[in-house]
Amino acid sequence: MIRIDLHSVDSTQDFIKAYIQRHKPEESICVTAEHQTRGRGQRSNTWYSEEGMSLTFSLYIPHIRLDARHFFRIQQWVSIRLQKSLLAYYPHIAIKWPNDIMANDKKLAGILTESQIQKGIIRHIIVGIGLNVGQSAFPAELPGAVSLYQLTGKYHSPDELLTSILDRISPDSPPDFDNSLNDTYINNLYLFGKRHRFSSAGKDFYGCITGLSSTGKLLVKDDLGNTQSFSMGEILF
Repeated sequence: MIRIDLHSVDSTQDFIKAYIQRHKPEESICVTAEHQTRGRGQRSNTWYSEEGMSLTFSLYIPHIRLDARHFFRIQQWVSIRLQKSLLAYYPHIAIKWPNDIMANDKKLAGILTESQIQKGIIRHIIVGIGLNVGQSAFPAELPGAVSLYQLTGKYHSPDELLTSILDRISPDSPPDFDNSLNDTYINNLYLFGKRHRFSSAGKDFYGCITGLSSTGKLLVKDDLGNTQSFSMGEILF
C-alpha cells in the first residue's frame, strides 16, 4: 500500500483522485491530512476539520469488480468495519443510514464513498473518512457533533486510530460481501425500530425505520402504517 501523509490539503478525496489520474497505480493508496480546508461529505456537504484534532484520510481500493447496482453494499461494508473499529474505544456506537457513525445521538464520523464504473461494473472505490478525535468543543453551528475525547475523556492518537481502522478496512484484502452483510448493518442501525420524527419534502412525520430495500433505500413506516422508501437526501432525521 502506498502511504501519503500531508500536513494540509484541500481534500484528501480530491488529492487521491488527481494522484490516480497522474500515476494510474495498481496498488492501494492511503492519503492522510492533519488539516483539510475543503473536506467533502456526502452530497457536496463540507466536513468540519480542526487542525490536529481530527483523523481525515482517503483510501483507494482497486480491483473491486462489483455490479454497480450493488454499490450500497460497499457503503455497508465500510460503515460496519469502521463502527467495529471504534467500538474498541467506546461501547455505544451505531451506524446512521446511509453511512454516518453516531455516538450518544451525535455524529462522531462521516464516510464518503465514490467509485469508478465501467460497463456497469465498479472497478475501484475511494473511501473518505473523517473522524472527530480530540475536540473539546465544536462551533455553535455544529450542535450534533461529538469527538472521542468528549466521549471518553481521553485523547487518542490519530495514528493509533488509523492503524486500528486499516486493520478492519484493509485495502489489500477484497471486501467481504457475504449474505450476512445486510443483517449486520441493520442490527447496528441507528434508530432502527424506534419511533422518531422524520422530515421529507418539507413535511415532518413520525414513524420508525423498518429496514432497507434491495438497493439500499431506507424503509420507514409512519404512524398510519404506511411504509415509504427514501433515497439519500430525500429524508432528514
